[in-house]
Amino acid sequence: LEAATAEDLRDYTTDYDISGHRGLYVRLEGETQSILGALLPFHGSTWFVKMLGDTPTVLANEASMQQFLDSIQIEDHAH
Repeated sequence: LEAATAEDLRDYTTDYDISGHRGLYVRLEGETQSILGALLPFHGSTWFVKMLGDTPTVLANEASMQQFLDSIQIEDHAH
């Protein structure tokens, strides 16, 4: 994957709700390797979920990655 600047991050991320909490979905596509992931700030910590591998395999499994993210359940006892 090529180096990215802070300005480039907007091109690689979208808002994504995980268990009712606002996070970011990350899609970094390279010629040979790609990354799909999510970041979820939660009560002072950040949860990370990442899929890394060869580009055809990662992109072929993007729907599965999103299904996994949608299946995450977080009990929020702070509210």
